[in-house]
Amino acid sequence: MTTDKKPSKEDKKKDVKDDSLSTEHIEKLKEDFEKLKSSETEWKTNCLRACADMENLKKRTRLDIEKSEKYALGKFVEMLLPVLDSFERALSSYQKDSSNFDAFMAGIELTHKEFLDVLKSKEITPIDSLNNPFNPNFQKAIQEIEDASVPPQTVVQEIQKGYLIGGDRVLREALVIVSK
Repeated sequence: MTTDKKPSKEDKKKDVKDDSLSTEHIEKLKEDFEKLKSSETEWKTNCLRACADMENLKKRTRLDIEKSEKYALGKFVEMLLPVLDSFERALSSYQKDSSNFDAFMAGIELTHKEFLDVLKSKEITPIDSLNNPFNPNFQKAIQEIEDASVPPQTVVQEIQKGYLIGGDRVLREALVIVSK
């Protein structure tokens, strides 16, 4: 025999309370979910903006580097133009009066010094090779010859001068002849 018991008023009130707590709880969860969803959207937006800012920074940096290289070369060439002018004056004066060779050579020597001064101002210096031990980091041997007057592996002739930039980086190796 089954007894179907009808819920009492108190049981009904309890069910209503449980239902209302559940509804309140669900509403609170919905609010929390919406806040999280909004926060997620905000984070995604911020992340996308940061990525776009980084890409723009890379592009600007690349353009700045290209501009710097272009204009740095321009400044260097600007420093060389007076040297070119001096060479042109020397050549012009010699062609007009070829009898004055000593004055022509003096002009060439001054122009050479002026050119070396420009290089030195940019920390470009010649490699001192002649009569020094051969160093493959700074020189390239193109020939070996017998020479009893110097120790083996000594630079006895410099075919083409080498240059350093900044005192330690090879701009161009010296081409040399070395003793055996």
